[in-house]
Amino acid sequence: MKHLPTEFANFPIPLGAEWIHVDTKVLKEIVDNDLVDIDIKTTMYDPGVDYVLYEGERLSLDTFGVIEDSKFVNSTWFDFFKRYIVPSVEEHIIFDSIVTKIDYSNEEIKVATSNSIDSASRVIVTVPVKVLQQNMITFVPKLPLRKQNAIDKVSVWGGIKTFIEFSEKFYPALIGFEVNASSGEKLYYDVAYGQVTTQHILGLFAVGNESSPYVELSDDKLIKYILDELDTLFDGKATEHYIKHISQNWNEEPNVHSAYVSNNESWRTVKELGANVDGRLFFAGEAYTDGKDWGSVHAAVYSAKQAVKEIVHS
Repeated sequence: MKHLPTEFANFPIPLGAEWIHVDTKVLKEIVDNDLVDIDIKTTMYDPGVDYVLYEGERLSLDTFGVIEDSKFVNSTWFDFFKRYIVPSVEEHIIFDSIVTKIDYSNEEIKVATSNSIDSASRVIVTVPVKVLQQNMITFVPKLPLRKQNAIDKVSVWGGIKTFIEFSEKFYPALIGFEVNASSGEKLYYDVAYGQVTTQHILGLFAVGNESSPYVELSDDKLIKYILDELDTLFDGKATEHYIKHISQNWNEEPNVHSAYVSNNESWRTVKELGANVDGRLFFAGEAYTDGKDWGSVHAAVYSAKQAVKEIVHS
């Protein structure tokens, strides 16, 4: 989770996960403490006012499938975790220490990092799947064949987010396109929707094959491509009102190298990714679930809670 630089906008903009895709009561479930007052504001799209411009046609939010999604108001997932979760574990977090090897050949597990070698009886692996696919961590002994096969064959989408500020708002809440949903997603959206701001910022979200035309371009060519695309939809208003932009190419992000697991991956493969190894190595994150859901923040949290439960009872 990352934020845009504060000089770009006067409200927090997440470079990664942005929406709450389930009921906002999930925030209370994550904190799991009735004594804590969760002071986080959210907003939902208004089906009576907002709409999706889909291939030039005006569609309802319900038809597009975003009727239940919520956005944070002048806050983000990052802010939520920083405020309500991190304080209880912050003293145990070691930053800038990249794991390179996990040796679980003996009763005491050795975790080698770029700075040290640490010991543990149980380990939770939370790195992006792409890190495991690229063999950036050596496991001793090698992971079981079923686990390694799941890692090797799982489809992990690349992705990009680009944010463009305009002097005028000429676009609706969402702009959708006809794409092959099995290979990717693409969406323009009003980043400033519901925020306390006078800035007009439009975001591009593209993953999988739909991100390919964008991630392969230089910055100058990227913004020209985007403005040309928007000019076609809005009669040249994008170029006319353009102020500035900034991008996050997740394919090039160190120690990440991707967006998330394909929405259309086999649930069996995802379930295998989430399975523990010998009751000693556990896996948690958006890709390491029970196979019922994946690719979201709430799914990542549920998988982490499950991993901790398994450790407690192991």
